[in-house]
Amino acid sequence: MVRSSRLRGVSLLVPSERLGELVESEDERVAAVACNAILDRAFGKPRPHQPEEKDDLVSRLERMSDEERLEEAREILEQFHAALARHRASQDWEE
Repeated sequence: MVRSSRLRGVSLLVPSERLGELVESEDERVAAVACNAILDRAFGKPRPHQPEEKDDLVSRLERMSDEERLEEAREILEQFHAALARHRASQDWEE
């Protein structure tokens, strides 16, 4: 068991040393590929860009189920009635 882990450690050093040598290459393409390989090993390969999820009203409504849309409409209607009641009350108070 100890022997296999020691061999594994040695087998990992050889490619790493070779990449280190290639980073010093006069051919910029070779050096760039070696640098990318080292970065990929250190930090993982970059993931493809995921577009940001829109958070505007239309996008949110499209993601909602029919029940969620109905509940959202009820909440908006309640807010509207409350605002209308406040407005009417302020009109009565001014008269």
